[in-house]
This record gives sequence, C-alpha cells and structure tokens, in this order.
Amino acid sequence: MGKYKVLTPKTAFPLYRKDPKSAESTIQKSSSYMGLYELQSKRTEAPQFILHDGPPYANGPPHVGHALNKILKDFVNRYKVLRGYRVHYRPGWDCHGLPIEQKASSSIPINAHPLTVRKVARDYAKSAIKTQEKAFRSWGVLGDWGHPYLTMSREYESNQIDVFYNMYKQGCIYRSFKPVYWSPSSVTALAEAELEYKDHVSPSVYVKFPSKFPQILEGKLVQSLVWTTTPWTLPGNRAICYNHAHQYSVIKAESSSELFLIGSDVLNEKGSELFGDYSVIDTFPGHSLEGGAYHNPLTNQLMIANEGTLPFLPSSHVSSKEGTGLVHTAPAHGFDDYTVGKRHSLDLTSLVNERGCYDDWVGGDLSGLDVFKSGNEKIISLLRANESLLHHSQYKHRYPYDWRTKEPVLIRSTKQWFASLETLRDKAIKALDDVKGIPPSSVKRVTDMVESSPEWCISRQRVWGLPLPVFYPLDNPDGYLITADTIQHIKKLFLKHSSDSWWTLPLTELLPPSLTKEAESYEKGSDTLDIWFDSGSSWATVVEGGVADMYLEGHDQYRGWFQSSLLTSVAVNKTSPYKQLVCHGFMLDGRGIKMSKSLGNVVDPVDITDEKKLGADGLRLLIALCDFTSDISLTSTLIEQVREFLLKIRTTIRFMIGNLSSFDPRRDLIPYSSLPPLERYMLHVLSEYFESVESLYEELNYCKICHLIDDLIRSDLSPFYYDMIKDCLYCDEAASLKRQSILTVLHYLLKYTTLSLGPILPHLAEEINNHYPFKEGSVFMCEWPQVPLEWKNETLKSDFTVLRKLRLLTTKCVGEEILQKTIRSPLEACLHLATPTNPLTELVKVTFANDNWCNLEDFLNVSKVYLNTEIPFDISFNYIGGRVLADGQEVNVRVGVGSCQEGEWSKCPRCWKYVPTGQLINGLCVRCNNVELN
Repeated sequence: MGKYKVLTPKTAFPLYRKDPKSAESTIQKSSSYMGLYELQSKRTEAPQFILHDGPPYANGPPHVGHALNKILKDFVNRYKVLRGYRVHYRPGWDCHGLPIEQKASSSIPINAHPLTVRKVARDYAKSAIKTQEKAFRSWGVLGDWGHPYLTMSREYESNQIDVFYNMYKQGCIYRSFKPVYWSPSSVTALAEAELEYKDHVSPSVYVKFPSKFPQILEGKLVQSLVWTTTPWTLPGNRAICYNHAHQYSVIKAESSSELFLIGSDVLNEKGSELFGDYSVIDTFPGHSLEGGAYHNPLTNQLMIANEGTLPFLPSSHVSSKEGTGLVHTAPAHGFDDYTVGKRHSLDLTSLVNERGCYDDWVGGDLSGLDVFKSGNEKIISLLRANESLLHHSQYKHRYPYDWRTKEPVLIRSTKQWFASLETLRDKAIKALDDVKGIPPSSVKRVTDMVESSPEWCISRQRVWGLPLPVFYPLDNPDGYLITADTIQHIKKLFLKHSSDSWWTLPLTELLPPSLTKEAESYEKGSDTLDIWFDSGSSWATVVEGGVADMYLEGHDQYRGWFQSSLLTSVAVNKTSPYKQLVCHGFMLDGRGIKMSKSLGNVVDPVDITDEKKLGADGLRLLIALCDFTSDISLTSTLIEQVREFLLKIRTTIRFMIGNLSSFDPRRDLIPYSSLPPLERYMLHVLSEYFESVESLYEELNYCKICHLIDDLIRSDLSPFYYDMIKDCLYCDEAASLKRQSILTVLHYLLKYTTLSLGPILPHLAEEINNHYPFKEGSVFMCEWPQVPLEWKNETLKSDFTVLRKLRLLTTKCVGEEILQKTIRSPLEACLHLATPTNPLTELVKVTFANDNWCNLEDFLNVSKVYLNTEIPFDISFNYIGGRVLADGQEVNVRVGVGSCQEGEWSKCPRCWKYVPTGQLINGLCVRCNNVELN
C-alpha cells in the first residue's frame, strides 16, 4: 500500500519449514513437551483413561504400518489429555518368538547352547526396541517411555506364570497328545493366530479302497471312492467316515468291471467327470454302510474275513457336497479325524517327524521323504502301480502357511499343552456383549474367531521364550508336576536370576526345597510358551485392574492379540480385558499390495518425514486423512495432498497469529453482546465446527475431522471472513471497536482450531502456543473449552446463509467483468442490486445498518453498492439474474456491475478503495485521513 502506513501482520511464525524434522526436534526437546506425560499423570483427581498398547514385535526397524498403529493411538491419547483425563499409556514390546530366535541362530553355530541363543536373541531384541522407540518418539507419540513393558522382563514373566497357573488350576490348561498345526520350516507347533492362508496347489487324488458291506450287495466287493488333497497321509489311514443322514450309490462304469461306492449328491454332480458313462446299481441310506470293512490299498494284506481290515465309521462332519461323501480318516493328521479316532480307539501315531519327513517306522521306501514333495509323489506312484488311483490332478485352494517363514504347515499329532476353548469359548463370547467396537463389526469378528478356533496350542519347541514351568516324572511318560509350591518357587528364581535360570540352575535348585530329594526322579520341560500367550497376558502387568478402556490394533489381531488377551482375561478375571475394541486396516503400497518385510515393499517412515520433507506432523496428517478402518494405499498423490494441506493450514494460522501480534485477550477481548453481527455469526460457525470436531474425536473419525478443518479454511475463512476483514485489520484505527471485535474472533478461531488440530498435529499446536500462548508450558494442558451457549444463534445462521449466497452471486458477476477486462479488480466495481421483493433488501439494511460494524461494501468486497431503493449512478449496467432464498421466499436478484471511473471516483492510495472524488481529504478517503491524523 505504498508509502502510507498500514497495520500489517507481524509474526515470526513461518509459512513453511525447509527442515521440519529439525524444527520438530527442537519442540520435542522443550521441557513442556518432554514432561507432558508425567505432568498429566499427576492429575490424580482426573478420570483415568487406559489405552493398552499391543506390543509390536522387536524384530527390525519400524515401517509405516507401525506408524499407522502408534499414531492412531496417539490421536486418542492426546485428545483424552485435552479433555482432562489422566492417560495411562505404557508402550510395550513382544520380545520372544521364532523370528528373533532365527535371527540369533543365524549368527552362531548350529546346536549352540540354549543360553547362547537366548543371549544373542535378547541382545537383538534390545537393539530393535531401541531403534523402534526412537522412531515412535520422533513421531510425537506420547507415553510412559521411562517404563515400557517388555515380555522378556522378569516382572512380566513372573506375572505370566501366574496367569498360566491360574488357568491351569481352573482346568483351562491341559496336556494332550493330539493334532496341532505344525511348521516343518520352524520345527514347532503353531497356534491358529500364527497362520496365514495363501493360494496353494496340492495333488488331488481319487483313491479306490476295496470294501465289503454286510447290508448291501450281499457283501460283494466294491471300490469305495475317497478324495484327498494330502496323499501323504494315506499310510496313516485308519478308517473311512460316512454320514448316516446321506444317500449313497453303487455304480458301474461302462469302461470298468468294478463297482464303485460314492455319495449320491456327489455322483449327480461329478459322476460323468469321474466315470464317463455309468449305470446306477443301487442307492441306499448311509446307515446301510454300518459294519462295512475295507482294505488300505497301500498295504500288502489280503481281504481274508476281517483280518487286516479297517472300519467304516459314522460321523456328522462328512459333507454331501464335497469330496465323494466318504472321508479318508488319518487320526494323527486331522482335527475331525482325531475326534473320530479318539471316539473309536483308533491308532493315533503320527507318520511324520518334526522336519515334515516320514518317520523311520513307516518303512518301505517312504522313510525320510519330505511329505510335501517326494512323499506325495511316492504315494501317488504306489497308488498308480497297484491300480488304486482313479483320477489325479492339481488342485488350487487356500492353505495354511507359517506366517513367519511363509512355508506350508501340516497337521501332526504330538504331546502339547493346550488352552481349552471348550472351557472358555462360551464365557469369552458372553464377555464381548458389553464391548464397543470401531468399526462396529470388529466385536463380531472376534466373536467369529473364538467360535471357529480349535483348541489353542500354547507350547512351543523353542528356547527363546518363557519356559513352561513344568516337570515330568521319568517313570511316567504321561505324567507331569505342577503345584502351587513349584510355581511360586520358579517365580522367585525367575525374578532373582531371570528365566535363564531354567538352564543355568540344576534340577535340585529348580524344584522347591520340599522336592529336592526327589530331583533324580524328574526332568524339566523343554517347551516354551506361545508368544500369543506372552502378549495375551500383558494385561496382568500393564493394566491396573486388568481391564483397559481401549485396545487398538490392526485387523490381523482378530485371531491374534485381541483373542489371546480375551481368553486369558476371561479365564482369570471373568471379564473382557477391553471395554472398546478399535481395529485398523493395513498400509498398502502404490499397487494396493499389503506392505510386508518378506515382500520387500515396506516404506520407511523416514522417506516421508525426512526425504519428502513433511516431518512427523506430515506423517500424522497422512494417517488422519485416511479412513483407518479400511486398508490405506500410500501413493504419491496422497503425499502431495498432505503437503498442500499442511501449507494451507499454516497459511491460515499465520494470518491469525500475525494480526494478533499486539492483541492481549486479558485486556482487549470484546464481550459477545458488543460484537457486530458478522463476528457473532463467525462465532456461531466456530461453535458448530468445534462441537462437530469434538463429536468426531469421540468417534475416532479423524478423516472427517480433516474434512471439517479443510471446509473451515476453504469455505468460511480464506474466501469469506479473511477476505472481508483485511481492510479493517490493515487500515482501521488499531483500537477501533470494529477492529478489536475482529481480533476477538480471530483469538477464538486460533484457540479453538489449535486445540482441534492438536491431537493430529501436536508439533504445530505447540509451535502455535510458542508464538501466541494459550497456556504456559504445553498447549495440551489447556482445558478443552465448552462452547458458550450464546455463540449459538440459529437466526444469524439463517440470515447469513442468505447473505453468503448473495455474496457468491455478486462475486461471480464481478469476476466475469474482470475476465472481460471491464474492470481490473473487485474494488473498482460498483454494484446495483435490484430485487423485485422486499425481504432481501430489508435483511441487508438491518444487517448492515451500522457502518461502524460492517458495511455492505466490505461484505461484498467492492467500493460501492446501491440497493434498488436508491437511485443508481449514471453508467451502463449489465444485469445478471440469480436466485437467493430470503425469509422463506425465493428472491430473484439482478446484479449490475459498473466501473468506478477516474474523474467521478478516485482511488484512496492507502486502502485502494474508490470514493467520490469530492470526498477525498488530503488525497485520502475520510477513514484513512482520520487514521493518518491520529
């Protein structure tokens, strides 16, 4: 504005950061920032909020999946701090388990002593924790970083032993020889939560079993047809199951002299494919198969009476829609198979060893063969050789894989320890009744997992973990020793010497003093506890009272931590460990593929914070902008969207701070009753915005909060309110009521937007507080304001809804004239508003009756406005029609745009408005002349 003095904004608040990481690091080192968690923890009278941190795996550097999880939790915690809660958030790490043990084993000799493995594994976990903690803290995650919980700590392991023994006493934990998911690649049993299902190709075979039935075909020989995708299990076949409720048929294929037995429903669907042309000999109900016997075609035994024969057994698990309606049953290698085997006292011996190869006792040419590869091939070859193979093909289906090694698993019977789902299932499902979920389906997902999960195998054949505190008598292979004395003694030893004492101390010291003399009669167990039991027991160490307000993790935890925590808590505490369950999706790469270390497509958050120069707040805003309940694709478009949004926010904030540089709210705030209509309207807008933000924070809907912030900036501030108040802020008397009224509103806008941005952009919130303090120390110790009732004014909202439509219309008309080069800027425009009806004119007159508050010219951002009740000046108008709703009536407005021409009008060199030439004083408009004189 040339040489004339105006009141320009003054602030050191930067529009953008060239090095946001450095700026954020400076903020993080401030005492108010570093001491926030401890400070808010001292609010002993405040209600407590516990967000229990699900422990990330201490296995390598963090990726954006970690950022998604930790930052979402921080959104929740920082909002709760602002709402006056005393937040309890103790970060933790899952430290045991196979991947860490494998990393440790790769750097030491094979068959190294367990203590060597454990030391290297512990050191590796500590290093990973240090790396991850540094990253988590750099993202602005608020927490009790001085007291993290580690599943390998003595305190934690001691509490976990308590959980184990408590469950054991109640009969929830037992030992049994039964099938489990077994990973040959990891050489250990796995729980359901450690599986992932992938597309897999298996050999599909239809096998003929020579059979006889006393009740059908007069005992003639028929070939019972069985389908399987695990040919390697056929040497372990001990029965064929059928269903009493199904129909079965005996058929004769024209190409064969043999008779075949098959389920009637399957025959109707696949008969031609399997047999070509065929004829049905007989059809009968399933119970007619009772008493039948068959011969396993892989044995050399002959069908003489019932010697060497195997039984047909009824079972409800047999489906009429899959396979052949007859199910090959190997009790050692299937869950349903095992149930049938136990019921009928069948042989449960496993065919394979821990490496997934046929055991030596199997004999023949099978011993030592990998069952997935050469074992399957050999079985198919034997079946083909003795003409027992009817059909062979490749079958693509979903199959369980070890989620760590990415190799297929098998089902294998071994002696293991189990948590009884039969005991806990109904109680766990009942405990979920009062749990709230985000998304709402999350609770049902956990319920479904609990309903469908098999028994939970909690023992692992590893050394890097918490030893199962069990002793076994040497003279009884099925016995074991667990008592209150042994458990308490082991707890004391582990607290004093760590769980390494299981390997360092002799049995005489591991057993309690009362059993020392009997030490030679026992041996200690060699199994460790499942890491899901590790992490699932975390409530016992971390959560006061055992019940947290919230668990928040990714949707892979439905069958993992959500479920293991629920089962252990229900067993011990008779309740769910969480009141609210929040589940987020995965981070996907630009191709929409889940990020995974094994796939090599993970993104290091440093790429976003440092390389893209977005800082931690940029990373946080990226997460907030997305619907976290779904998977999030990390694209370059999203990153640029974040960059632009950050700049927009900083630009908006900088305008407020700059203009408030000399404003002291303790001295200069204008009472609401003295504010002009426009400012009172803006406080109504702010009240609606803030109450909506509050509601959305309660719902954890950060995506919509970002949209609200964007709408406030793009709709209510930059093109509307800011546009109208700049002239007053820059050119009016510094202490004028009108200007102070505007600054009052800017003060409230800045405070409320800072608090609403705070949980998402904490570094920016603290930076704002450093430039325009709302609270000494951290802005997060501000009280979350209650919107004053007087701010809510529906009448003003209704009136300004009409007036803003009028403004949009006139802005469009002026813009068209600028495009036509009739005028050069909005301040060159004179408007004539013609309305055939009165309501709009009356609304305009009432609202802008007091020029000291806000005149119509300022509102429409032009130099002069004539209403239809006044005589327009003598220039040519182009009328443009537009409809505005006023007082319930649709009003047709005609807008005439004219130019303030030199001679009749002159431009004030200070404010750039046009006024009639005769009204200039000392070359300035009256307002600017008076300000200059003062």
